Amino acid sequence: MPVRRTVLTSSANDDKTSEIPLLSLSGDDDYENHSDDSHDDDDNHSPGDQSRVNLKRTLGIRSSVSCIVGIIIGSGIFLSPQGVILYCHSPGLSLIVWVLCGVYALLGAMCYAELGTTYAASGGAYTYLMAMFGEMPAFLLLWSYFIVRIPTGNCLSALIFAKYVLQDVFTCVSPPDSAVRIVAFLVIVIVVLLNCVSIKLTTRVIEVCTYSKVLALVIIIISGIVMLFKGNVDNFQEPFRNSATSPGQVALGFYAGIYSYAGWDSLNSITEELKDPHRTLPVSLGISMCLVTVIYVLTNLAYLTVLTPTEILLSSAVAVSYGGKILAAATWCIPVLVAVSVFGGVNAGFLMASSFYR
Repeated sequence: MPVRRTVLTSSANDDKTSEIPLLSLSGDDDYENHSDDSHDDDDNHSPGDQSRVNLKRTLGIRSSVSCIVGIIIGSGIFLSPQGVILYCHSPGLSLIVWVLCGVYALLGAMCYAELGTTYAASGGAYTYLMAMFGEMPAFLLLWSYFIVRIPTGNCLSALIFAKYVLQDVFTCVSPPDSAVRIVAFLVIVIVVLLNCVSIKLTTRVIEVCTYSKVLALVIIIISGIVMLFKGNVDNFQEPFRNSATSPGQVALGFYAGIYSYAGWDSLNSITEELKDPHRTLPVSLGISMCLVTVIYVLTNLAYLTVLTPTEILLSSAVAVSYGGKILAAATWCIPVLVAVSVFGGVNAGFLMASSFYR
């Protein structure tokens, strides 16, 4: 049913702000009415006054952490951590770069936490640019998001999901392109329907996918630690041997690593749906970034315990190569967990992106 939301505007000839109602479509469960009870006298109400409808504040710290971790931990940590090794050349330097990338992302997240508590409105960077620099920069950002960043990112993730789901079906040959595209299309349709039905349902699915991907990484980490204690320390005998000395090479390695942390700004897109955003936003960002950094560093440590740098560089999917050496008969579970991980990322990405339309 149509619901009414408002935006604040100001007139050039009047110092007062006014509220312009906007109509949007959504289910009743995700919205709540706020009647204006500030006037004691009915005569003070103008004929145009109507109750406002805002999004319910349904997301607590647990759901917020799940959303952030679900977006950040996508296919990158499973598929392509070799970018850091490629430019750093040594296990020791690559692990240091992963830690520094986590610290850098944490600092950026804390800056966004301050912005989000100062401008407690959904929209993320669009809202902040609108408040600080006006309509044109905000419009250009929104345009680039809708035309390039959001569609291409979600389509790519859906294609990765389809590829890894079909990998267990077509065991002897590569999945046909037509099958991959059909499955990717169905994934996008399912995710859109989930986001249309209910925010609560969407966040529950994100939580399940987040727990699944964290479980997959925990399996990799624990098995790597076991192998480390069994004496698989060949890559750490001289951890900094052949390390890159060129600042340009290290910078490229840093860039490859920081790409895997993308998504730490996503929670600011739905600030209006957070319970007590002045507490939930900074706490959730801090917990999420520390958790992701620890998981990434330990996961790469596990990779290097079993695989040599050369094997990592030659692998098209490091997690699959790792599972082939460690999990033996259970190797099939890695593509499945990667698919679940990517599905959670697509779902969370649609949830965050939809805030720009509100």
